[in-house]
Amino acid sequence: MQQVDKRQRILEATFQLILSSGVDQISTAAIQRKSDVSRTTLYRYFPNRQELLEGVIGYMSDDVERRLQVMIAERPDPRDRLDIIIDLVVERQVQQAGMRLLRGDPGFVMEALNQSMQRNIDILDAAMSDVYKSAENVLGEPVHRELISNLMTRFFASLMLLPSPELPGDFRLTLQAIFRSLMLDLRLELPDDSAKIG
Repeated sequence: MQQVDKRQRILEATFQLILSSGVDQISTAAIQRKSDVSRTTLYRYFPNRQELLEGVIGYMSDDVERRLQVMIAERPDPRDRLDIIIDLVVERQVQQAGMRLLRGDPGFVMEALNQSMQRNIDILDAAMSDVYKSAENVLGEPVHRELISNLMTRFFASLMLLPSPELPGDFRLTLQAIFRSLMLDLRLELPDDSAKIG
């Protein structure tokens, strides 16, 4: 348990340093100080920079999954699910973690993100499960869960890796409108927030 804790502390410290300084500014000494581990311990878990960054990308997926679980527990109504996911995407984009990672080694980061894509699709698919079930009840036939989760995950990943788009109005409401339109295509009944969407 203690070993998992140390590994987790290293990943969390590295992630926080990336958020504050960017990937190209982090040092071994800074990671050691922030995670309160020795140099030997750091290199035991992550012998090189690439393995550390790969670990951070996995940590980001773990963190998204944990945050989604907490947010869903706080708001269990399936009708809130899409808003919860959008809240998390907006929160992550404000942090700009993906952009900061990308500045360090774009080729490696893109490959690592590509490798974690299926896991992220699975996380979104699990979070949207009740929404999909509701859509299938309305339609009386299966919906293309994998395709929808895949498209949404890739769209959200692009938002994580790019600066906030210059869109008129509230970015969060724009995201709501996009994905409510997707759900409307499934004829899924969602709460009527159309008055809020300009």
